[in-house]
Amino acid sequence: MAYATVDDMTKSFGEDELITVTTPRGVERTVIDQDQVNTAIGVASDEIDSYLRRRYAVPLVTAPPTAAQRRGLYGIKPQWSRI
Repeated sequence: MAYATVDDMTKSFGEDELITVTTPRGVERTVIDQDQVNTAIGVASDEIDSYLRRRYAVPLVTAPPTAAQRRGLYGIKPQWSRI
């Protein structure tokens, strides 16, 4: 289960930032590559779960709104920026 959506990421980082980090160098920046964002969300959600499963049943049914922001999603940018 993902703890965020592409819409959540757009609200947090802005459309321009997501377009920039999901567009390969030398390619015109026009739209967000939603597949890349969803992959990053999945990786971040798995990392969140890896920490939480020590104490809780995962995935969480209801996640705090800041769960994704605090750890995984801010830290994931280098793995998918300008591939």
